[in-house]
Amino acid sequence: MDQHYSEFQSFILNQLPVHLCSTQKYKTNQIGFYIRQPIEEEHHTKVALLPSVLRRGTEK
Repeated sequence: MDQHYSEFQSFILNQLPVHLCSTQKYKTNQIGFYIRQPIEEEHHTKVALLPSVLRRGTEK
């Protein structure tokens, strides 16, 4: 049997769906956030920029 197993879990945390995939193969963890909201005209620029700001804030 391969020692690099993965385990997938799904649950709700603070009214948000959370999906985890654990593995012993890698030493690092990755977290993904998927935010869904209706795009309103007064907020569409902020909503479009949010992924870029979050990605840039986590660069090494």
